[in-house]
Amino acid sequence: MIARSTQVASAREGFEAFAHSVRDVLAQRWVQTKTTYERQNAKRIYYLSMEFLLGRSLANNVTNLLFDPIVQHAVKEKGIDWLELIEQKPDAGLGNGGLGRLAACFLDSMATMQLAATGYGLRHEYGMFRQSFVNGSQQESVDNWLRDGDPWEIARQHEKVEIKLSCSVKLRDGRFEVIPNRPSSLFGIPFDRPVVGYGGKTLR
Repeated sequence: MIARSTQVASAREGFEAFAHSVRDVLAQRWVQTKTTYERQNAKRIYYLSMEFLLGRSLANNVTNLLFDPIVQHAVKEKGIDWLELIEQKPDAGLGNGGLGRLAACFLDSMATMQLAATGYGLRHEYGMFRQSFVNGSQQESVDNWLRDGDPWEIARQHEKVEIKLSCSVKLRDGRFEVIPNRPSSLFGIPFDRPVVGYGGKTLR
């Protein structure tokens, strides 16, 4: 997808290349995990949360897959700044707060314990606000964490669901206005993100 040498590739392009390489391994193990649970007819756990603060997936996945020695060898051989690389992608902004982090910990634990579990939540367009300090004062800005896409997401377009409404919504003077008796539709598309258990044997 990148097709550029390390000499000319940007840090973001390096991140994309690393992430897709790791995801190739994840995809194979993900399929194996699902096939195993289907064959065993395992009892399922469905965890519903409005928020999931999963952290930086590249660093988490490399650690849980036990790929650290391989990555350290690769970045040393190619002269890549690993810390700069993982900073290229913000945390998945799937909510805001301690409960979201707790939900992510539950998923990590269930994957590590090899439980047949799935987490369901919302794909928030904007995550936690970004914070900076200017002249000693805190400044907040939007966290558009999806602005450059997310290499870990897998869109399931074939599972799209239409939700029909008996009204529609119009933006007027910066505010949403509901217009009754004007039918409209919302479309829900599921996006999957793999969560790797420690040791890399199980994915959620």
